[in-house]
Amino acid sequence: MNILLAMFGWALVLWTLLDAFEQVILPRMESHVFRISSLARRCTWTPWKALARRISSAERRAAFLGYYGPFSILILLASWDLSVILGFSLGWWATREGSFMTRFYVSGSNWFALGLSNPPVTDIARLTTLVEAGLGLAFLAVIIGYLPVYYGAYSTREVFIIRFQSAAGSPSTALNIVRRFAPLEQSMTLQLLMECQAWAAHVLQSQRSYPLVALYRSQKGNDSWLAVLTVILDACALWITVQKDKIQLGSQPAFGVAFRAATDLASAFRLKPKSPPTDRLPRAAFQMLFQALADAGIEVGAPEETERNLAELRGLYEPYIYALSQYLYMELPPWIKVEGTTASI
Repeated sequence: MNILLAMFGWALVLWTLLDAFEQVILPRMESHVFRISSLARRCTWTPWKALARRISSAERRAAFLGYYGPFSILILLASWDLSVILGFSLGWWATREGSFMTRFYVSGSNWFALGLSNPPVTDIARLTTLVEAGLGLAFLAVIIGYLPVYYGAYSTREVFIIRFQSAAGSPSTALNIVRRFAPLEQSMTLQLLMECQAWAAHVLQSQRSYPLVALYRSQKGNDSWLAVLTVILDACALWITVQKDKIQLGSQPAFGVAFRAATDLASAFRLKPKSPPTDRLPRAAFQMLFQALADAGIEVGAPEETERNLAELRGLYEPYIYALSQYLYMELPPWIKVEGTTASI
């Protein structure tokens, strides 16, 4: 018996089951580089984005990118199945019972409970057959049972986005949401901030635990979850900078949770923060923003001080959201909606 080959095969089985256990049953906040789930995502998402860049139509490109989220689950399931079957095949082949392809066929038959292989003749072969068949049935049942968790996290995220669009417009911008809530009572603005804080916490928990949910794109594509998170950060930064009342105090916790969501999700995908190549709010755009706030009846301070304080807050989170936008191939929203212009990746 080739002991090293058998040990490698059983280690491959245990490694795969551990990855599936961590990804589905016991999601962890820590991300592991050398896991099948991480390897499968890295090996498929980069070529998928490369193909998307070749699609000239924005609508078809968005539709093509939207297929990856659900398809990535199928890729991950196929990778786990293949890895377990290969591991059992190596373990069986190490006993020198038949060829490798024969062992691979027997292992696949046991894993999928097909019952097509010849009955085992040795005690260890019978035990291995029972273990593999039982694991195959349990694995399939657990995966099917936990799929609603993924779609539940996605649905909860999207419900808030639809509601957020009604408040901030579509596509959303920080100026729109601040200007729309300026004439309303402070309690309504504080309620919105509390809902934004709760949504950002949900995004952080669900997508850090289940990274594949982050790759699910919004159905209409006008506002991705990253764009909404960015608008929340922009609006909170603006409120913290210009407001001197309860709204400023309410904006700080919402900004903190949204900022943590951006940093932790960037860490989950092992992304390094990097500043956007072009300023999202150049001087001319800031002057338009400042004037629009004044026209809305919002008391603002000196423009130089306001621009400086706002730039300090933007410097905290923009490197992280830009890194996420590059990796996820999602556009970042502008501060001010200008006709005829679009964000770019």
